[in-house]
Amino acid sequence: MIANMAVSPRASGQFIRLAGFDFSAKTGVDAVYTTNVEQERKSEATADREDYYLVWWLGLDAIREIGPSTKLDLSTGMAIEKHFNRPDLDNSDRPFARGRIRIDSQLNRYLLFASASYERTSESTENVFVPGGGKRRQVGTTIEYLGGFDWEYNDWSAGASYTLTQDRYDSEDFKPDEQDEDKILAYIYWKMFENLGLGYKYEREKVDFINRDDGEGDWLTTQTITLDWLITLIQRPHLTYSLGIEKEDTDEEDGEWELTHTFMVTDEWDLSPTLRLSGFASYKIEETPEEDEVELQYGIFLDHVLSQRSSQSLYATRKPVKTLGSTLDTAETVYGYLFKTIDFLIYDLSFNFSVKYTINEPVVGDTEKLWEYMASLEHRRQLTPNLSRTLRYTYTLEESNLESENLDEHEVRLSFEYVF
Repeated sequence: MIANMAVSPRASGQFIRLAGFDFSAKTGVDAVYTTNVEQERKSEATADREDYYLVWWLGLDAIREIGPSTKLDLSTGMAIEKHFNRPDLDNSDRPFARGRIRIDSQLNRYLLFASASYERTSESTENVFVPGGGKRRQVGTTIEYLGGFDWEYNDWSAGASYTLTQDRYDSEDFKPDEQDEDKILAYIYWKMFENLGLGYKYEREKVDFINRDDGEGDWLTTQTITLDWLITLIQRPHLTYSLGIEKEDTDEEDGEWELTHTFMVTDEWDLSPTLRLSGFASYKIEETPEEDEVELQYGIFLDHVLSQRSSQSLYATRKPVKTLGSTLDTAETVYGYLFKTIDFLIYDLSFNFSVKYTINEPVVGDTEKLWEYMASLEHRRQLTPNLSRTLRYTYTLEESNLESENLDEHEVRLSFEYVF
């Protein structure tokens, strides 16, 4: 729930003035009913999937100008969940929280920046091994430190930064995954002409798993040289060619320089005042010592404005195998449809519906056919200039021919939000 709070827009009213900072604030209470609190299939569940819970959250934000060229940004917040069917998911003793401080200073052509952030939240463990199978919430803390600079002069730009990220988890099952990640980044870019640019990027990163005997990682250094060329032999379609030269080195072994050629074609057509068709195609060739890697991808999109309140979209994309030498291990085809409308049946009621069909055809193994559906109804009402109420119902369904059970969830959420 902390993510919901973190992305809330900055409040417009002043909440409190402290040490020269004008803090703005938003707070809210959500009452939630869900049939699948941990987004898991029935056979994967080790506890009750149905749950009722309350969420209270608070967010504070402030920006202060320190002199004519320096800005200090403060942001913090917290969220507490009270579960009724699943008290094991309560976080009252250690609430979800976030905090960040960032400073930016403009010195002539240089922008100097530094920040420190803290976030305690939870995420689905869909891609994380859980002893005994299944999925559950992975509650943890991420602390990040960042410092660096950017520089611009005419057609030149450059910069460098250092980032340290520390991930920690509450559950003993995930302690082996706790890690520290160091990342150094430097770049320089020259816009030689209006349609031609040359860049160089240097990345050096290392991941240490702090609770494993052999968890100390090696430094991986990546150097990339790119040449971006917008080809204008014809007015349409838009054709861009990028040449990349990349080298990866480790502590034990120096890599070799490898070439990457990328061709991108894009265009769009207004078929009528309410109908727009667009498409793209990309072709990427990585020249490696062992065997060249080739990737082809293309897609088409149709956007239709039905009325002032409603619109719909159709799209299809594909990553083939073998076509034009594509060396991908799995062919992927995606079809999708989106529909949204406001003032549906009554004022302030919005309706959204989407369906997505994905076909994954591996060179070796079974073909997966995956259907994903989502439908939601949301009614929002501004009760006072500061208080709003939102009632939302959401249904999601996932069907896969490789799974014996569907993954679905009904959720009803009643939210009250107050802007100070």
